[in-house]
This record gives sequence, C-alpha cells and structure tokens, in this order.
Amino acid sequence: MKKYYYKNCIYSNYLIFLESYSIENESSKCRKIIIDLLEELGLSKNRFKKKNVIKYIRWKT
Repeated sequence: MKKYYYKNCIYSNYLIFLESYSIENESSKCRKIIIDLLEELGLSKNRFKKKNVIKYIRWKT
C-alpha cells in the first residue's frame, strides 16, 4: 500500500485520507459518499478497530 502525506501526517490509505480531508474542509456530502461506499463494499464493519492509521510526522531541528 502506498502512504499519503498531507500536513505533517501520514495516511495509510487513500480512503482514510479523503475522509480526514473532507472533515477538515467541512464537506459533509463527500464524507457521506465515502461512508456509503464503505458500507456498500462491506469495509465499514471493523474500521474502528484499525489503530495507527494516521501517523504524525515530527520534525527534528
């Protein structure tokens, strides 16, 4: 799987990145479409169990 970098965070997959991005930009329609898609594909059952999906990058100076 490819990792996605955005605003000092590493997202493990694209769907989690899109959901976080839609929450940040207050896009409720986009978030609803993502949730509906996950339910349709059957991926929404154990999403709350997945930990360490978003990692924050700490810059060392």
